[in-house]
Amino acid sequence: MLKKMQIKFIAILMCLMTLIMAIAFTATYTNTQYQLIEDSEEAMLNTLAGKEVSPPFYSDAKDNVSAIFTFYVMINSEGKIVKFHGENVKINDEAAFLKHLTDCFNSEDDKGITMNGDLRYMKKSVQNNTVIMFADRSIEKATLASLLKTFLFVSSGCLCAFFIISYILSKWLLSPIKNSMQQQMLFIADASHELKTPITIISANTDIIASHSEETVASQQKWLGYIKDEAQRMTDLLNNMIFLARNDSGTKQDIKTVVSLSDVVWDSVLPLESVAYEKNKTLTSDIEPDIKIIGDEKKLHQLVVILIDNAIKYANENGTVSVKLTSKQGKVKLFVRNTTDAAIPPEKIRHIFDRFYRVDSSRARKEGGYGLGLAIAKTIVDEHRAIICVKSSVEKGTMFTVTFHKQYTKKTKHS
Repeated sequence: MLKKMQIKFIAILMCLMTLIMAIAFTATYTNTQYQLIEDSEEAMLNTLAGKEVSPPFYSDAKDNVSAIFTFYVMINSEGKIVKFHGENVKINDEAAFLKHLTDCFNSEDDKGITMNGDLRYMKKSVQNNTVIMFADRSIEKATLASLLKTFLFVSSGCLCAFFIISYILSKWLLSPIKNSMQQQMLFIADASHELKTPITIISANTDIIASHSEETVASQQKWLGYIKDEAQRMTDLLNNMIFLARNDSGTKQDIKTVVSLSDVVWDSVLPLESVAYEKNKTLTSDIEPDIKIIGDEKKLHQLVVILIDNAIKYANENGTVSVKLTSKQGKVKLFVRNTTDAAIPPEKIRHIFDRFYRVDSSRARKEGGYGLGLAIAKTIVDEHRAIICVKSSVEKGTMFTVTFHKQYTKKTKHS
């Protein structure tokens, strides 16, 4: 499909370019032709008025190549030639010239071109006589032919260059679409894979229950519990996928609400203290009060919870998770750090916000994650035009930093 789109894109651009060049050439050619006709007619009228001496008509002299050769013939009412002005004009084929002269004399048009196309003529009545003026078209035809050759040469080069540019431009423009399609295909494949496991577990437990139909519901609580857990996992997965799908659809609303980020972080930390305690980990916080930003309170709460929950899950045994919120020099920064026995490798950090990506896939099932939490966090950060970065080392632990820019921050004064 992308290949067809690329071919169509290039074809449309090439057609537009060809049309533009054709219009430009036609305008240039027509204007030049009109100017040459005017020059020829002016030269004929000047010859009739005796303003200049006509150069030899079929002269081979190269120094006269830029001149317009003109002459005229005066014919009376009886159709006889009474005057021929152009003593230096040499007529090679007198019979053919007389035929052209007769055709011009009998023509209803006052100006035009002779049958062989070599001469341009004008008719004018002077004292009951008809004067037929002629001008050689050699320069006119040579100029137009040269213009046509130049256009063909230049247009061929331009079209070749434009084709190359169009090809490169099409690849550049279609690259985001290609990447988006690949991400969607990967997203669908990963989602299918993630859904396959809970569906398999639910199906297996359902079969176990069905095979013991004589048993009571109370005796089947173990299998029913597994089914409920996997159903909840599927619900969470689908909710996360819906969130990301809505974001991908581009239906975003402008965020204009002033939110107390300090309160949001506090409200996120307090419920998670018990979660950390149950996992034998310590959660500490250092939250500067009265920090406000322009944002979506619900999504900001989701962001903070994702970062803290992720830090608790992947902190080392008996490790510490610290949360810090500060405002300095017009910027608000949220830090979430956990201690770790194994730092995130640099080559994996750049993929850490990819959907369904997990640094340690062996712990994913145990911790209940799908690899969508950080992707959602990155989406929320982007919606708030903030920046999120990650640094990880065994000595300093893993640190997530979210920076809200100055134009999106506002700190109230202490009362």
